Amino acid sequence: MSDAPVPAERRRDLLNQLTIIGWLSLGGFFGLMLYQVDRVRSIDGSRFAGVWEQRIEVLSFLVLPPNIVVLVPPALIAITAAYLADADAPPAIAPLLRVTGGIATILIVIGAVSIVTLLFDDSASGDAGSVFLRIGGMLVAYAIAKGCRSVDALRGLR
Repeated sequence: MSDAPVPAERRRDLLNQLTIIGWLSLGGFFGLMLYQVDRVRSIDGSRFAGVWEQRIEVLSFLVLPPNIVVLVPPALIAITAAYLADADAPPAIAPLLRVTGGIATILIVIGAVSIVTLLFDDSASGDAGSVFLRIGGMLVAYAIAKGCRSVDALRGLR
């Protein structure tokens, strides 16, 4: 590899490609999210738990570590593209970074609500494994949100 600076046109092309790849990979998480929302809509009460407790539990599956890692690639791509961006960066980088960070923040809230629901659920009696899984997912979501916010503040993208 050469230490010569990358020409501006090639750098801009790289940023465009990273932005496209980031939005496409974020689409993978949107697909998972829409699937879970559809499952939430189909819940209609049972004798074991109320409708809202069931809906929160199903929605909280997004926070489980195996599911939340789907959000890691778009976050890493958005953070990298935003870090490499300069004054004439593609305009879609900032929204990609902020949407990804915003989704991660929402997942933290969903995880917290589901943990509270689990702790007060008589039938699960505060199932520790479920609580720890959600805490693990919330930590991943926090790392994503913090990374997105940090590079956004550092670069000051419009």
